[in-house]
Amino acid sequence: MNNLLKEIETTVTNFFNENNTEYIEKLLNWTTKKIKIHFKKDIDSVVFKKYEIYWINFWINIGTEFSWRRPWLIIKNNAFIRWKDIVVLPITSQKDNKDYWKFDILITKSEVNGLSKNSVVKMEQIKTISKLRIWDSLWKLDEEYVEIIESKFKKLFL
Repeated sequence: MNNLLKEIETTVTNFFNENNTEYIEKLLNWTTKKIKIHFKKDIDSVVFKKYEIYWINFWINIGTEFSWRRPWLIIKNNAFIRWKDIVVLPITSQKDNKDYWKFDILITKSEVNGLSKNSVVKMEQIKTISKLRIWDSLWKLDEEYVEIIESKFKKLFL
């Protein structure tokens, strides 16, 4: 254990020497949160439903992966796959005058979906995740978008 701690200390020191302080602070913050996530105990009994929207934390990711805390749409709940996993799509805030990919789905904010801004469901960013990543719930997807998502999902993946 002491060798491992020494190796971590050396790696972090080298990063600080390269002026990566902001990144190291974010990484240490994420590591602390990740440890807390792994010890969540009340999540095992929760059943998440298809087309519910939840806040999910990814914090630091790599490349074009979505990161940090954002709303995600559940498209397959844990009743059909390994009991600790669910399948989700990211939701991102809509930007004015932006060209959207043909499988992006624009969603208008509403009391039903709980979104604070008009947003976009990013179909190409589908992801299987652990239930432990779920932070708290928002609402449910408006019925008018369910058929649109199912149709685009079939075109994209089937």
